[in-house]
Amino acid sequence: MTGIIEIVHFRLAAGSSDEDFLVEAEKASRFLRSRQGFVRRHLSKGDDGIWIDHVEWTDMEAARAAADAFMKAPSLGAFIAAIDASSAVMAHNRLMLMAE
Repeated sequence: MTGIIEIVHFRLAAGSSDEDFLVEAEKASRFLRSRQGFVRRHLSKGDDGIWIDHVEWTDMEAARAAADAFMKAPSLGAFIAAIDASSAVMAHNRLMLMAE
């Protein structure tokens, strides 16, 4: 099995609403879908207010290139600003098992 799972845990910044964030998250999804190596994305929120952005990539090179481009994309500034950067934790893991 191949693939990379990018997982980001975070809270929203003070003053950011779920509704406004989801509008920006859809813009982020469009950007991700345009990147080479993108497979799928899931975005969820727990009762504790922690969001999990789960993105699957074909390989680490694609994941890293997309992450670099993501942070530089002017169209994603509002998405990035809506996240409390001090709470964000990102990891890239090798996909080991998938059940559908």
